[in-house]
Amino acid sequence: MKKSISLMLLLGLGLGLGSAKAQVPPFTYQAGAVSVTENGSALIVDAAVPITAEILPGGSIWPRLGLDDDGNLYIGGTVVDYRTGKVLSRTASKTGMVQALPSGYRVEVVKQRFRITQGNKSCTFTRGQLGLLGWKSTADAFKDGNIKFASRAHQLLALAVKLEEDSRDSQYVVNDIDLPSCRIRQTGLGNPDLLVELGRSRRGGWWLTGSIEQTLLRSNDGRRWEKMRLSEGISSLISSHVVDNKEIWLAGILLPFKDDDPLLIHTSDGGKTWRNVGRGDPLLGKLPDAWLEGKRRVAMPVAP
Repeated sequence: MKKSISLMLLLGLGLGLGSAKAQVPPFTYQAGAVSVTENGSALIVDAAVPITAEILPGGSIWPRLGLDDDGNLYIGGTVVDYRTGKVLSRTASKTGMVQALPSGYRVEVVKQRFRITQGNKSCTFTRGQLGLLGWKSTADAFKDGNIKFASRAHQLLALAVKLEEDSRDSQYVVNDIDLPSCRIRQTGLGNPDLLVELGRSRRGGWWLTGSIEQTLLRSNDGRRWEKMRLSEGISSLISSHVVDNKEIWLAGILLPFKDDDPLLIHTSDGGKTWRNVGRGDPLLGKLPDAWLEGKRRVAMPVAP
């Protein structure tokens, strides 16, 4: 596998939701009733209690920001009902290294370890146990997106990478974490691509997005992964959203002020055919509510 860009560099960038460049003027988009304002350095969520997140070098967001199928917005340890703007829960953390996830999961860095909690169940894992090797700081690896978490009611997955000096030797693993037993079942993925996203939807299952070779891996159980055939001509795929087995959305690198194309690609037949969706296309009315990357692309200003 040939990678023209250093794996170390791109893993630090965490390409995805915050891929806007610094020269983009402030713009606002909606997550239900909640307004999100973004500029080159910060993102402000105008909920009942306004929340500010940092846009890191390379574009990743800290604290993490995401939506779920039930209309909840997650930013760090705070959960907001994006249909009303009401704050549903807020978790304090001395270090600030905390991420709330759907179904009541919470991940926090405590003394170089990951403490994972759901209700009254809690487990603590080292970087090594999760396969996150080659990083000096647990907090930095977490903040930079080198370990990614996604959840459903009774299942939590973590995507981690063992970084090697030669990126071709680096290895990805998916951890299926069982909190009642504090056990992990690991699935080795090898090095299929630069994996920049771990996602899940209720009807679409789990997916992994790869950014250099334009990869979408899908799974129903989080253990067996299948590579999908994607549309040709995609440049630097940075986000996906699988609505169900038929409908899938893809997002490539966005270059603001260059043209009117938000680089959104859609299939309604499970990937047999793909369609580029430009601004003004009626299909944009079907953008999934839980996909913030799609919302921000439609709202981002373009050259006059």
